Amino acid sequence: MNQPTRRKRVTTNKGDMMNKLFLVLALLFALSACSVGKKCTYTQEGTKISSYVWFFQGDKPIDLDKNNCN
Repeated sequence: MNQPTRRKRVTTNKGDMMNKLFLVLALLFALSACSVGKKCTYTQEGTKISSYVWFFQGDKPIDLDKNNCN
């Protein structure tokens, strides 16, 4: 006679939860230094630069905006 197989209970330990928390925090930190969506800015020479993804080091350019893409 076959006995029913016992299923192991899936548990998450504290280490797995901490790893996920650190991963989420790292992703949020990385995304805070970027902007997604078509935005444009102008160089000092007057050349228009446009992109859908912008990464920043420090502060974001003041005139970086989707309204500059006209």
